[in-house]
Amino acid sequence: MSLVQSYLVQERARNHPAIADLSNGALNTVRMITCLDEQEQPEIIGAVLRMAVGRNVTVDNVHAGGIAAPIDLRQGRLRRATYMGIDSSHPWIDRHPDTGATITGRHLPNWQELCELVTRAHSAFNDWAVIGWDVAIMADGPRLVEGNSGPDIDLIQRPLRTAFGETRLGELLALHLRRSEQAWRR
Repeated sequence: MSLVQSYLVQERARNHPAIADLSNGALNTVRMITCLDEQEQPEIIGAVLRMAVGRNVTVDNVHAGGIAAPIDLRQGRLRRATYMGIDSSHPWIDRHPDTGATITGRHLPNWQELCELVTRAHSAFNDWAVIGWDVAIMADGPRLVEGNSGPDIDLIQRPLRTAFGETRLGELLALHLRRSEQAWRR
């Protein structure tokens, strides 16, 4: 405590050692989208690992020049990464541009634990149909950074190379819209 005001000092969050080489110094996060299914239970719809590149060593924001690699939901393995189309001179990439570390095929540590964490978290906010979660994978396990009511669907669509309207998310959103309309008409 200072003489003038109190301060909160926290330990800096650091990437799990198994994925530390996929970072230029910033904390990588998984953006995972969950949606309530037909039984109002959270279902994981898609996920990407976001990584900072270049001089931006503060955040992994893909809209600020970072990259995102889609994650195979069953195995927790990374696929080829993309710059989100911000710079068309960079094709789909297999290696981190700064560190040279292999992205494609990399298995994320604590994957099942991460999936369980976000589904439990969504259960606590079951009045939201869709949530975008940011999760850090640290040495002692996954940690929720934040939940987003506006989940930035493009963060997942572009890396997965698919329009979500044609996937399970589109199906579930249509279901929730029908249910809302029916409730409104009552």
